Formats: sequence, C-alpha cells, structure tokens
Amino acid sequence: MPSYVVAIPDEELAEQVALALRQGGGCVSLACDGDEALFFVERDHPELVILDLDLPVISGMSVLYLLRSEAATRRLPVIALSRRSYDDEREARTLGVSAFLTKPAASDQLAAFAARIVRQPTSPVPVAA
Repeated sequence: MPSYVVAIPDEELAEQVALALRQGGGCVSLACDGDEALFFVERDHPELVILDLDLPVISGMSVLYLLRSEAATRRLPVIALSRRSYDDEREARTLGVSAFLTKPAASDQLAAFAARIVRQPTSPVPVAA
C-alpha cells in the first residue's frame, strides 16, 4: 500500500486529495504546515509528498530544501503546488520536484499524478566506492 504525506493548508482540498488517494489504496498523513510535514515524513517514510509551497510555520520551499539536503529524503518524490507559477516552479524544479502544479489544482488531478509517480520505478541511489 503506497503511503503519502499531503501538506496542504487548505483543509478542504487536503481532505479531497486524501480521500482520492485512500480510494486508490493509499495511506495518507495530512499536514497543515511545514513543521508537521517534516514530522510526518520522518515518522512515516512516505513514497511521495504532495507539498504546497505556501505552507505556514515553515514554508513549503524550505521543506523541499530540507528534504533535498538529507540523504534519506533526497530522492523522495515530491509534487509541488503554488499560486505563483514561474519563479516557484523554476526554484522547485531546481530542487528536483517530480511535478509542479499551479493552484488551484483539482484533487483528482493531484491523486492521479501521485499514483503515476509512485508506480514509476526509481533509479538506484549511487553507492560511494
């Protein structure tokens, strides 16, 4: 069963995305801010994170930067969401997001992206000699 962390401060959208992922057989942890998102990633070791870049407490972009700075989460697939498109998308893609969607995004679209990314085989992590 795939596991997800959904970090979206809009409670209605977060619940809709979680419902769609659960209907697809997923296990979902909901975070309403960046601090909770980091907590759930560390606790649950999800297969994918849906991350709103406009999170309170710790911004989504800061969460993404922190995820990419740790070896354990460097390759964790992340779908980023933002109201601001060009600058956020460029920075998020530089940090290696799997997909970038401009808000408002439909919950079924997010769930479909998530399912497709989780089903993709991941490339092996290089081992230092």
